[in-house]
Amino acid sequence: MRVLFTTFPIPSHLHLLAPLAWALRAAGHEVGVAGQPETARAIQQAGLTAVPVGAELDFAARHAEVAFEDTVYASGFDIAEQRPEVLTPRYLHGLFTTYIHGPLALDALMPDALLHDLAAFTRWWRPDLVVWDALTYAGSVVAKATGTAHARLLSGVDNLARLRALFLGSRDGEPAGDPVADWLGGKLARFGCDFDEEAVVGQLTIDPLPSWVCPDLDLLRLPMRPVPYHGPSSVPDWLREPPARTRVCLTLGMSGRSQVRDGSHVPGMAGYDLPVADLLEAVSTLDAEVVATLTADQLGPVPVPANVRLVDFVPLDALLPTCSAVVHHGGAGTMNTALVHAVPQLVVPTAIWDERQLAAALSEQGAGLTCLPEDLSPRVLCERIGRLLDEPSFAANAARLAEEVEATPSPHDIVPALEDLAAAGGRTSAATRTAPV
Repeated sequence: MRVLFTTFPIPSHLHLLAPLAWALRAAGHEVGVAGQPETARAIQQAGLTAVPVGAELDFAARHAEVAFEDTVYASGFDIAEQRPEVLTPRYLHGLFTTYIHGPLALDALMPDALLHDLAAFTRWWRPDLVVWDALTYAGSVVAKATGTAHARLLSGVDNLARLRALFLGSRDGEPAGDPVADWLGGKLARFGCDFDEEAVVGQLTIDPLPSWVCPDLDLLRLPMRPVPYHGPSSVPDWLREPPARTRVCLTLGMSGRSQVRDGSHVPGMAGYDLPVADLLEAVSTLDAEVVATLTADQLGPVPVPANVRLVDFVPLDALLPTCSAVVHHGGAGTMNTALVHAVPQLVVPTAIWDERQLAAALSEQGAGLTCLPEDLSPRVLCERIGRLLDEPSFAANAARLAEEVEATPSPHDIVPALEDLAAAGGRTSAATRTAPV
């Protein structure tokens, strides 16, 4: 069969879908990956066929041009909000309106040119299945417009579906209108199609996150084991030697590390900065080697402690097996890689999508600790890293979670379910209803 993926224009999203695309290709299927032109090189480097659609977006550069006050993060709406007293129909209506129509929000990711190009390619290539990144609704629209079976691939906690279910279940007529149905319905109307909820959540949801962070939703969910991939890389010579002492990894993720601007802070898209200087001061007192994925140029004038090894880039999949702990920003990709390798985690979460949810869930599992940015200080960081290294329960729980990850179906294992979905025209019993958290 032919499978068309759509990817969000950020490397970490492509890296998430690549192992599934490889599994389908290895099973003998044809695979294409559609995205803005700037994604083509990374797609090709992953050994996949790129399908450039629309015009270049340059998401990171355009985000830097938008004043914080104009972003969704300053809107007063939080995609990770969970308090029942806050999640009123009016709040949810405002949240969806903002996350759809705000600067660089969901509608900005589906300009007319991209939708036109994707539809034209899909009609020409005639895929049997579309697998769309959960933030690339162009994939959903075009799949429905062409009558193609389609599955949604998550890259984080399923907050959009969670809040959508709350909105549909709590409406009392106020406020009027449905921002999601109006938006996607308008896109579908151009192709002579009507809106239904499959346009929002797909006919199947592929979920690479552990069950203990999944919302309890009435959706067909196909769990998939995360397979770490970090782009083209090689293992440095120093990593082949056993560490002389305890090793700790400090990483801000691929997106976070690229945003270090002034040598002292990572500008927080959610309205606060992660102070690199404080992070380095905290680890300077540890009796450990700290590998930090920040370059000297990115750090600028910030002094580098003697126990810190700066690296331009090193694949976490190669580094983390040598580490006793990892400090990171709460991204799902970084968390999953640490789970695979049973490494205790200290999360200093940003607040872009689900980072605080993931940090809280990981802490509840006993495999990590959280330090909220508002509580951040060198003393607190040092104390919590010390606990991860000194208290055996964290390593034991990390090992338990690694076993759970290993027991999850791999990308190779879920290929038959996707074949069934395509053969049945979008109807399958191969998935399971989401289990309660």
